[in-house]
Amino acid sequence: MGDPDIGGYLDHVYVVLDTEPILVPENGILRFKLNYNCEPPGTDSSTPEYNGWDGCNVRISTDGENWNVINGLPGYDVNSLYSFGVEHGEGPNIAGWAGSSDGWVDAEFDLSAYSGQNVQIRFAFASDPATNTSDNSSYFGMAIDNIELGNFQNIGSSVGMIPGNMVQGGGDHWSEVSPGFESNTAVKCSEDGSVGPGWENYFESDQFFLQNGGIYSLDCNVKGTFDANSFWGLEASYKVGSEWSPWYNITNLENSSDVENYVFGSPGEDWRLASELYDIFPVDISVISGHYIKLRVYLKTNDNATGTGISFDNFTITETTFPADAPTGLVANLNVNHTVTLSWNGLDIPEISGYNVYRIVDGNYQLIADVIDSTYLDENPQYEMINSYVVTAVINDEETDYSENVEIFVPAETATWLSHDDGSSESGYQAGTLNSYGVSFETNNSYITHLQIYLQELDSADLNFKFWESDDNGLPDEEIVSFLVDSDQLNLGWNFIFIPENLRPFISNGVFFVGLLEFANSAKIGLDSDSDGFSYENIDGTWQMIGGNLMIRVLADIDQLPAPEDDLVMIDYELNNFPNPFNPTTTISFSIPSEARVGVKIYNSKGQLVKNLLNSKLSAGTHSIVWNGKNDDEQLVGSGIYFYNLSNGEQTVAVKKMLLIK
Repeated sequence: MGDPDIGGYLDHVYVVLDTEPILVPENGILRFKLNYNCEPPGTDSSTPEYNGWDGCNVRISTDGENWNVINGLPGYDVNSLYSFGVEHGEGPNIAGWAGSSDGWVDAEFDLSAYSGQNVQIRFAFASDPATNTSDNSSYFGMAIDNIELGNFQNIGSSVGMIPGNMVQGGGDHWSEVSPGFESNTAVKCSEDGSVGPGWENYFESDQFFLQNGGIYSLDCNVKGTFDANSFWGLEASYKVGSEWSPWYNITNLENSSDVENYVFGSPGEDWRLASELYDIFPVDISVISGHYIKLRVYLKTNDNATGTGISFDNFTITETTFPADAPTGLVANLNVNHTVTLSWNGLDIPEISGYNVYRIVDGNYQLIADVIDSTYLDENPQYEMINSYVVTAVINDEETDYSENVEIFVPAETATWLSHDDGSSESGYQAGTLNSYGVSFETNNSYITHLQIYLQELDSADLNFKFWESDDNGLPDEEIVSFLVDSDQLNLGWNFIFIPENLRPFISNGVFFVGLLEFANSAKIGLDSDSDGFSYENIDGTWQMIGGNLMIRVLADIDQLPAPEDDLVMIDYELNNFPNPFNPTTTISFSIPSEARVGVKIYNSKGQLVKNLLNSKLSAGTHSIVWNGKNDDEQLVGSGIYFYNLSNGEQTVAVKKMLLIK
């Protein structure tokens, strides 16, 4: 059950394969071989009554008109398929198989309830309006072989089987017509000058190449008529290595959930440029430059469609060449009031009209300003995170490429960086194996939320950060807290270190120290030789001052987060994981005193969110959830220390750490 030309199925399919009438013997058993592969089960908040998309099932009829879904082995994966229920109007609770059978399996259905009756068996497959074989070449639909029931046997012949298409208007309605817009022929989707109901027809181009770095826009000529509830669309696929990408809407070639996918209504009886009819044209397709690409157009009509169809001609891709490269020298500086000043090298070109400033968020480029001069003040940066910026120049109403990006950490408005160095490192410093060194700072009534450390040379050891109180002589005394940072997460130069919420020290009044206990193979810390009087080393148990200042900085926040873990974890909340250490799966168990919306999140040692593991309303009592060592992108994370955070919908109530070892 699929289209042999594409090795699978498209959207809005509903195909069936029926047997001829069969007399069911006493205690009759229907047996057959089953193989299916389609979109996996899933749910959506807008249609909670459905828990699957594309899928297939088996049905039975005693009169050839009324069909009922029957159950057997293997059991159905889904109890309510969207494709049958919504796309094809059968309503909820139509069960079926979805995902993959992982090859041929034996199927068996007990039909003893129909003993002595003539029945027909129907194998049915349906798809919804979204994912299909074009998106995943492994999706082939449904296959049936070796059907047996009573005296009926079929080992792969069309004899005794009745195929059917439950969607009106199947078939290929594309053809060449003459004349075209400016050429001898054009491509047209029509049948004898009109369209029919339920069409879903696609026409695909040959492949062609877009030069890397080019600025490309697409337009075409189009004409035709159809009713308001039908539409046409345009898609592209591009080659990555030896594989072709799924078909993406031409207005959303990166398949972003934040970008609209456009389709288009009837263009009219006369040839017109798409850019004269639809605001989205000419479409910018520069994002897939450097690839071989293919285009395809399609027409989808409703169940009562009328009109003449649609014709296309002169698909034109235009490359725009800019008289200048992207801006250079982008620099970001943090101001005292926690705003960010950006500056870059201006372009000396008469045609330039200004610059666009973008912030990069989760890989998306968000336009935040257009300016005339080569400087910009960002008065609303994103606090407590790294802000990433790029700029472009605007020339003749077109943009250059993006500049190199610049990143800067912007602390909370209530936080202040404490430092003693001048930002330059004259040399690197090591205290020796299992000796300590630290830098003194002073603050009042503040939580220490982040560190910044300059690494002159990298090595293989993890960094063991420590906080100490100050004694009466102004030297490090009692240890306040310590934590590890995995060496794999460190880079040469400045590193931002997120202190886990449950380990953030609270400094009520006075001097404290921040530093490291040095292992073998530790990195060298940058040393500012022009500034001294704040850094100390502990060799064989004795603290003494270092000539110069270790390049370690702290961020002190007067209004930040809960107290350390000992004060944070209340007796009403229990949080543990087992096993710990683990590889790569561990079970996180927790107890809550009353019904609440509970969140469980996984962070790495930099404080970066790794996995939103749970966000659900739960009853009072003990619960557990398994973490499989994967992040939100379903990629396995590396070895190291991770923190798991339990919240009750209002605040963090418990934090623990665990160790992943591979």
